[in-house]
Parts: sequence; structure tokens; C-alpha cells
Amino acid sequence: KNDDIMASIQYAERIQKAVLPSMKKFKALLPESFVLFQPRDIVSGDFFWIEEITTVSGENLIVYAAGDCTGHGVPGAFVHIVGQNFLRLGKYAEEVNTPSEALDFLNDGIAETFHSEYKDEKIRDGMDIALCALKLSDNKLIFSGAKNPVYIVRGEELHELKGDKKPIGQYDEDQSP
Repeated sequence: KNDDIMASIQYAERIQKAVLPSMKKFKALLPESFVLFQPRDIVSGDFFWIEEITTVSGENLIVYAAGDCTGHGVPGAFVHIVGQNFLRLGKYAEEVNTPSEALDFLNDGIAETFHSEYKDEKIRDGMDIALCALKLSDNKLIFSGAKNPVYIVRGEELHELKGDKKPIGQYDEDQSP
């Protein structure tokens, strides 16, 4: 049984790695970037994401994120896949024009997926995430975070921009999703 379970988890790892962007894509979009990815388990709720987007006004942006989903291992990996899907869908949503609107879209998608009124049990899972958009025309960074900050290094100085205190996808009982 253990061999079967490990084979299944290792196959899930291959699927999760296939969903994550390649380092080649990161280097093509942000040549001086790096990704430090050290998940605790074989499959994980930790993830990173990057896309190149052209806005309706013709602005070119590199949008990237680092997220940490609730739950470790397999449950976290499930939340990661759902979350990354909504990030991807947000590229095409007319109401998403800023990183904060993208996180609102993500939050609504997670809430709709995991907090259906037709389910007897509410799943109280979500993620902490930092989402950045880099405007290539003027090298301006636009940031939004759900519990996660972004760190900016300028020269020898480290600057922290804090995210919102509320995570993606978790609601109190009296809040509606």
C-alpha cells in the first residue's frame, strides 16, 4: 500500500511541476530574476506564477506571484491548482485591470469553488499571496498582497511593502463569500 501511495504522490508531483512556470519562462520575461522554491512536501501548496500581459490600452506588463496555500502536501496542492487557474482566468476578465482587482477575482473564485451553498461543510481554505505587475515602459512596480509582503532591494537597502491582513478565500461565518 505504501508503494502505491508514494507512486501516486510522485505522479502528482510531476503534474504539479508541469503546471508551474518553467525557469526558462522566468528568465525570458525577467532575465535577472531567480526563484527560490523549497516545498516542505513532495507536492505542496507553495507556488509561483508569471505571465506577460498586454492591457487594453497597449501597456506591456510582466505579472508574477508567489503564493502559499493553506494545508500542506496534497490538500495544499489542490488549492494551488485552483488558485493558479483563477490567476490565469483573470488575464481575460474585463474587470481585472490591477493586481488588487486580480486578487479580488482570485478571492471570489476560491470562495465560489470552496464555499458553495450547496455543500454541507464549508472548506475554509485559501492562500497568502503576493502579486506584482511590472510596467515595462517605465519600470514601475504595482503590488497587491493578501497577507504576503513584497521585498524590494535598492542598492544595499531592503524595503518591505506589506500586504493586506486578510488571506484569499477564508471567511468568518457572518461574512458572505
